[in-house]
Parts: sequence; C-alpha cells; structure tokens
Amino acid sequence: MLADAVRDIERIGDHAENIIELVDYQQANKVKITDQAMADLEEMFALTTSSVNEAIKALDTNDLDLAREVTKKEDLIDKMERKLRKQHILRMNEGVCSGQAGIVFVDIVSNLERMGDHAVNIAEAILGIRDAE
Repeated sequence: MLADAVRDIERIGDHAENIIELVDYQQANKVKITDQAMADLEEMFALTTSSVNEAIKALDTNDLDLAREVTKKEDLIDKMERKLRKQHILRMNEGVCSGQAGIVFVDIVSNLERMGDHAVNIAEAILGIRDAE
C-alpha cells in the first residue's frame, strides 16, 4: 500500500510540474486567459489541493474519516472538470478567448482532475478498497 501511495504522490508532483510548464508557456507567449477562466481555475485548484492535502494527511495519520472525505470530493472534482470544459467551449465559441488559451486552460483542468484521481487512490488504499489496476 505504501509503495502505491508513494507512486500516486509522485504522479501528483508530475501533474503539478505539468501545470507549471503550462503557466510558463502561457506567460512566455502572452496567452491571455480571461478573468472568468482564471476564477474557474482558482476554484478547481483550491478543491484539488484540498483533496490532495487531506489524502496525504489521512495517509500520515491513518485517518479513515478523512480518507472518506477525500473519496467524496472525487465526484465534485469530476463534475467541476466537465462544467469548466463546457464553460470554456462557450467562451471560445463567443470569441472571448483564443485557441491557445483554450489549450492551456483545458490542459490545466485535466492535470488538476488527475491530481484528484491520485488523491482518491491514496484515500481508497487507506480504506482498503483500492481497485486492482
């Protein structure tokens, strides 16, 4: 279980690194992300980092209740990802943002969602319900 959790933590780090690279690209290429898109990203970032932090704390303290809370957030993160993708497509169709901004936005959202998945993997391992991969 611990080796799997370490792998999930490492993958969370990989996704965080991907997000940093996307932000670097966005800044280097002066890709404008709308205020609404930034607010959406901040909301998803807060939810995802909360889930990751709780998963690691649950692992550290073997807190089953906290692990259950993390598993409940998975659905919220998945719903938020779908909602943000739809809203961004609408912004692109309205010509409010560029294709480059769309790629950066969707890639960041995807990485955040995957980070949430890894947090859930950790929580499920603590709860003893992790699916065989």
